[in-house]
Amino acid sequence: MSRHLQEMRELLLQLEQRGMEFTVIHKVYVILSSLSEMYDVLVTSLESMPERDLTLEYLTGRLLEEELKRNERFQSRRRDDHAQLRKTTFRSEEEQSEKYLL
Repeated sequence: MSRHLQEMRELLLQLEQRGMEFTVIHKVYVILSSLSEMYDVLVTSLESMPERDLTLEYLTGRLLEEELKRNERFQSRRRDDHAQLRKTTFRSEEEQSEKYLL
């Protein structure tokens, strides 16, 4: 997300250098519209805010927080999946050992 935000800032700067003018809220909406569908819920939430509260700093903070949450959830799921796989493998090995004992 940091990289995407930086690329969007650079694009907006290039457009401004070519004579286009953007208000802060226009920049916010350009960035919001550049996000993938997986951010739709957050985008909807942000779009419902009063425009005076929707600054570039606020938007950047919220997007980086959302990315952090998503990464933490992903890592947590990976740990859970790995733990479940180890349990399943361990149980399977125990069952195989019991067969040999019988």
